Amino acid sequence: MTDEPTPYRPHSTTSPGPTTPSLSTTPRASPPRSPVYRPPLDHELLRTFRTQVLALGAVWIAFALLYAVLVLALLPPAMEASRILLLAPALISILFGIAIIQKRLWAIRAATFLSFCSVLAVAYRAFQLNAPLALLGLVVPLLLLLQGWRVLDWAHQIRAAGFPLTTTPRRSTPPQTAGKA
Repeated sequence: MTDEPTPYRPHSTTSPGPTTPSLSTTPRASPPRSPVYRPPLDHELLRTFRTQVLALGAVWIAFALLYAVLVLALLPPAMEASRILLLAPALISILFGIAIIQKRLWAIRAATFLSFCSVLAVAYRAFQLNAPLALLGLVVPLLLLLQGWRVLDWAHQIRAAGFPLTTTPRRSTPPQTAGKA
């Protein structure tokens, strides 16, 4: 016998004795839940995320196509097996770029990781060859790495607010309909 209130009779601090348990076998009803609170979404953050994720995906696709064109132009046709092998990273980068544009977090993370690996590889090779000018090859991978981190940060902010990454920002002005003056 506990001194807890029953669902049918509120607990009174003035009652002298313990309350009797309810004979009902139905579980107690939980109190009604309040709707989930979502903080307002910063639409400027959403606009920035959408434009920058599109830019990141487009840059991945552009550099993949540039790499593919260079491989096809510089390797002689007799090296067909090497061409196919060297075009595989271009195909993978194009797929990453498409997935990034579709706002897939796994693709953004993978592309950022590949950018980081590229930075390490270029830096290692430059120091191995003792060629400081080879460090200029770090510019593009570093920019992709920094942009990937920024996009991931914005994505985490949007998801922390409880919104999907595919959310579109509200327009500041209502759309104009044709024919109305």
